[in-house]
Amino acid sequence: MEEEANTTNNTNSSNNTKPEMSEAEKDEKQKVLDDMKDEIKSFTNIFIGNGNSTEKVDKVMKTDIFTIQITTRDPNDTEKNDKKAVEERISVANFTECENKLKEKYNISQAVNLLLKKVEFDSKMDIRRANNPDASKGLTFDFINPITMEKLDAKICSEVRTPMKIPFKRSERLRMDIVQKSILINKGLDLYSNKAPAYHSRCVKSLQLDTGADVSINYKRSKMFQNTTISCSEGCTYLGLDENRYVKCDCKTNGEGENSNTGETYEFEPLSAMNYGIIKCYREAYNDV
Repeated sequence: MEEEANTTNNTNSSNNTKPEMSEAEKDEKQKVLDDMKDEIKSFTNIFIGNGNSTEKVDKVMKTDIFTIQITTRDPNDTEKNDKKAVEERISVANFTECENKLKEKYNISQAVNLLLKKVEFDSKMDIRRANNPDASKGLTFDFINPITMEKLDAKICSEVRTPMKIPFKRSERLRMDIVQKSILINKGLDLYSNKAPAYHSRCVKSLQLDTGADVSINYKRSKMFQNTTISCSEGCTYLGLDENRYVKCDCKTNGEGENSNTGETYEFEPLSAMNYGIIKCYREAYNDV
């Protein structure tokens, strides 16, 4: 009887396991989510208004699945707006080049301050990132002419790179104390990027954080790397972490595709102790002279 009960329990357990979705099913579900996102973006326009808006705007709204921030892009308020964004754990971006291109395209005076609407969607709205606990929100943006209230086509902004800072989702687990210490003494070594040169070349000198002693490439891989590698979304280049536990991404974007960051568990394989890497370093040093 006991064996029969165990068999029944195992059968029920197997029946309760959901089969993994096919790629076609994922695409179909993502289309539903994308339609929902479009509806949310349209809905959030009510916070902007329909008429001429020469007054400054500064609004933030947060829900479980999206966050919206609408601001007037007055250069004199950049520091204040960025500070508020950090307090609210909202992404920050330097859109200056993008704005200049939009003003030129639409023949808008440089004296006019555009309206910026940023909408960030929780990773649960992205079927391929939903199960990653370290997947950040995805940033989208729209620029609006405050005089005509026309939404500007930001495709032209993909011609330039836009520096962005996007909060890391589980930021409390980042070892910012050692990150800041390493930044000061180790060039080419990022404790949260498996692509950092110091993990792949013996030519990159690195120092132990407490003693300042030279360390081997295997020591860096096994003792200094934090076994989590952070990356930015497609079209963006990862540039590291800042003091607010934001991920710095340099992006080509048109506002429609979501910009985000993700953390993945990663462990390096140890390298052999052969000296050919040292010989290569000598050759590179010789060629640079």
